Amino acid sequence: MFRRLLNRIRRRPEPMTAGVNLVQEDGPPLLPPPQNIGITETPQAMPWTVSRIERIVRRANAQPSDGLCLLEARHARHCLSRFWLHAPIDQLEELYGGPIGETYRLLLRGPLPAQTLSGDESEWKQQLARQLETNFDAPERLNLLLAVMTYCAPGKMRLSEAADSLPRWLLDDYVACFDPELAAELGLPIGLFDQPSPTTSAPLTTGRPATVQVAAAPNPDPAPLPQLISTGGSEAFAQFQDEEFVNRMVGLINLYVIDRSDAEVKMELARLRCLIGQIWLDVSVASLEALYRTSLGTIYRALLSSNFGNEPLSLEDEQHCRSLTAAAVDMQHPAMAQALLAAMPFLPQGKMRLGQGQSRLPLWLQESFNTLAGLAN
Repeated sequence: MFRRLLNRIRRRPEPMTAGVNLVQEDGPPLLPPPQNIGITETPQAMPWTVSRIERIVRRANAQPSDGLCLLEARHARHCLSRFWLHAPIDQLEELYGGPIGETYRLLLRGPLPAQTLSGDESEWKQQLARQLETNFDAPERLNLLLAVMTYCAPGKMRLSEAADSLPRWLLDDYVACFDPELAAELGLPIGLFDQPSPTTSAPLTTGRPATVQVAAAPNPDPAPLPQLISTGGSEAFAQFQDEEFVNRMVGLINLYVIDRSDAEVKMELARLRCLIGQIWLDVSVASLEALYRTSLGTIYRALLSSNFGNEPLSLEDEQHCRSLTAAAVDMQHPAMAQALLAAMPFLPQGKMRLGQGQSRLPLWLQESFNTLAGLAN
């Protein structure tokens, strides 16, 4: 009997706890996947970098008659168009204000949009335009607009009520390229170099101020602005579209920092100073910041930080410096900000201060002034 009882105990089932998870919460039930979710594009990598696209665009802008350069720019345009289509809508303004946006604006204002479209480019443009026209109130309307703008020739695209439907960060560029009449209504600049500043010559003076106090007493007669180079700012700015020219200017500044006694290098930098200064003078105040964010701004900052302004000035450059400074300290001068930017490379680092009139300068320039002027923050 004892043996039968022992066998019965051995056959009793064990408690069913082995292999059961008593800690982890139950996950959602796994549902069968749908047969198709509408993905029709064939996966195809299109590797590209912003710096590469920028080089292509600058080359095409500098050599508009070179067929190969324009062909590369067409492919670059398509990359940017696809990028804007898939960019997050809450990051568009930040992206447009960064390196990608800078490259996009170079393309938008270059020669390519005026070129006849190829067959597939025309179809791409029409698809984007149809989507944009179907529902302009859709959240992705700015994505579509950015994707299609560079495929439209200047003045050949119009949006109804653009002033109300476009954000300010995009409105200026839209107006400049496609609706200059709206620019006049809104009081906006039509483009970087479409509103020339007065450039009459100033009388010859000698010497330069040791310290510039921006915005002294108001002057009822605006100080005349000098003509720093024989051509205008638009022609000068075209040189900065050439990658080789930009690299050469950067190299000259580096050479000067290494050897400040090289007369030839100093002569080249003196010409560069006037070249950049004329560009500042010929640009509307609303376009200064956009220009400052380009490669020209990079070279400008490098020239200032090299303290080339501490070099003795020629008689002609002394005249330029005096004329520019007179305009920069005049609170009532319509080109006060432009004159200040043009004057700074003629002056030593650490010798410039912002006076009471700084509130008339654009906010970005107020914030950047100490760094540009070589002052401790």
